[in-house]
Amino acid sequence: MKVQNIAFVDDRRENLAAAVLAVLETMPGTKIRTYLSRREFVSALKAGEVDADLVVSDMDMETKDAGYHLAVDAWSWNIPTTIVTGGHKTHTTDQVKLGSPRFEIHGEKDDPEVWKKILEVIFQGDGTSNALMTALSIGRKGAPDRDYGKTCAVVAVPL
Repeated sequence: MKVQNIAFVDDRRENLAAAVLAVLETMPGTKIRTYLSRREFVSALKAGEVDADLVVSDMDMETKDAGYHLAVDAWSWNIPTTIVTGGHKTHTTDQVKLGSPRFEIHGEKDDPEVWKKILEVIFQGDGTSNALMTALSIGRKGAPDRDYGKTCAVVAVPL
């Protein structure tokens, strides 16, 4: 999976900082945008300010399922999206769970080393990430398709 622009969405600045550091260390030259909420991301998306090949979002932000709704928004434009959730004490777990591909990693999302593992799983290119790779190869839609977004977002959400 070739990605030049990544958007991270998480309501915790420390998680975003760790994700950015991991990308800078493992994927030099990749452009990174960060957003603190679904609301902020969607506002940028509607304004045409999101130039992302991949969106990586938390699930529980301004609402418990904000990440799912963000995935629908992004997939409506055919922007590959995966959910990364858990990994901190308020979720009562030290396991980070990824959507597509479905995977669990031990650690906290404020640790760049955990993000390096997360990125490795996302980019490993096995069969579970085919939806992400297919979306990337097709490219962005010219107009949003909400029904398409709802279908694809199911792939992005951990069961």
